[in-house]
Amino acid sequence: MGVFLQKTGKLLAVIALLVVVAVIVLVATRSGGGASVKESISSAVEVLRQMESGDPDAVVQTIRAQQKARMLAEREDLRQKLLDGEIDVWSQFQDYLILGDSRASGYYYYSFLPQERCYAEAGDTVKKMGEHIPDVISAAPARIFVSYGINDINIGFWQTADEYCAEMVDIFDEMQESLPDLEIYVNSILEVQDWALSKGENWKYAPEWNEVIKQMCIDHGYTYIDNSQITAEHQDLYEGDGIHFTPQFYNYWATNMILATYYRGSEEEFE
Repeated sequence: MGVFLQKTGKLLAVIALLVVVAVIVLVATRSGGGASVKESISSAVEVLRQMESGDPDAVVQTIRAQQKARMLAEREDLRQKLLDGEIDVWSQFQDYLILGDSRASGYYYYSFLPQERCYAEAGDTVKKMGEHIPDVISAAPARIFVSYGINDINIGFWQTADEYCAEMVDIFDEMQESLPDLEIYVNSILEVQDWALSKGENWKYAPEWNEVIKQMCIDHGYTYIDNSQITAEHQDLYEGDGIHFTPQFYNYWATNMILATYYRGSEEEFE
């Protein structure tokens, strides 16, 4: 009986999802876009083919894959519009605070965002973020963007990335105790250029720390912002020290952060 109910529940979910597919096909048809019509019909046909197999799990997996592909396409379109200036990325920063170190301070240093919205100075670590708890509670923003790690990983306060993340969680817990709806976005540690590793021997561990930071975000409902692709693609936008960034880099970084607010939690939803 339990198996029957379980299968019935899956079938009901499939039916609901099929309604969504039908609507997508209808919208694509009315929009007049030939390619989108063909893609939508193809997707619907694949779902129907899976239904004929009698396997609800296969149908659900197919629809989820289609949803994820559509989400990624929409995000890429939005990313391009932000980068091309069709959408002003700086106008998208609403009701926020940025907390971080010298790299984050570039947002106000280069006059992209107002300084009163950026609690970021050279040498800052997450311990400094703890000192800003009253500032965050007083400002009561809808969201905060956090970008630390370049100093933290090298300073020796934390022996492991797990200890580092545990301190961040304690700080975030205190903020959310007063601001329960506060959205928290945590940037990955922006890696330095390879030749600059001689200036900080522990910076080579940034990718490992980022994996722990990402898992922390998943476990606690924060949004992780992966910056590894933009640092890899824009090696020419590092300053001469191989650590900090030129003004041109900030448009790419800001776009990454704004995209995270549009698609908060979406990626985990489709895993």
